[in-house]
Amino acid sequence: SGGTADYVVGMHGFYDDGLIVFNRNSLHIITNTPGSLADTTVRELTREVGCLARKSIVMKAATLLFLSDSGIYALEFQDQYNLRGVDEPISKNVQPYIDRINRDLADKAVAIYFDNRYFIALPLDSVAGAGDARGNNAVLVFNFLNKGWESLDTYAESGFLIKNFITASAGVRNNLYAVSANGGLHQ
Repeated sequence: SGGTADYVVGMHGFYDDGLIVFNRNSLHIITNTPGSLADTTVRELTREVGCLARKSIVMKAATLLFLSDSGIYALEFQDQYNLRGVDEPISKNVQPYIDRINRDLADKAVAIYFDNRYFIALPLDSVAGAGDARGNNAVLVFNFLNKGWESLDTYAESGFLIKNFITASAGVRNNLYAVSANGGLHQ
C-alpha cells in the first residue's frame, strides 16, 4: 500500500482465488487474481492488527490464525467480504505468556494446525522484557474442540529450540514433529 511505512510479512491463499496479504501493521485482500494483474483489486481489511511472524500464519477452514504484536489472532471469514474477529486476540487468556515473547526473536515463531489444535512455538523470556530467550523455547497449544488454550510446553534443555513443525506419516497415522535448531526431529 503506497504511502505507508508498512511491509509484507506473509501471504495466504483464500476464498475464490483471493490472497490475504499480512503486512506488519495491516491486513489486505487481493481479489480477481486469475488473469492479468491489471484486473486485480487490493482492499484493506484492517489497520488495527498486523502480522509479526510469517510462519505463524495457519488456516483452518475459514479461520486464519497468526501472531501479532498484541497476541494471537483468529480471523473468521464468513465469505469473501465479511471478516470477523479483529476486536481482541484469542490469546487474551494467556496474556502473561504473550508478554514474555522476546520481541527481537518473535518473527521466528512457527505454527501448525494438527489434530484440532493450533501449535505455536515462541521465544519466551524468563520474565517479560528480560531478553534472555535464544529461540523458540516454548509451545502454546490452542484446542479448537474446547475453544481454549490447553497447555504451555517448555523443555528442560535450554538448547532445545524449535525451528519448524512438520506432519509426517508414522505407520498408519500422521504425527506431529518438531525440527530443532540442532537438526533433530522430535515427535
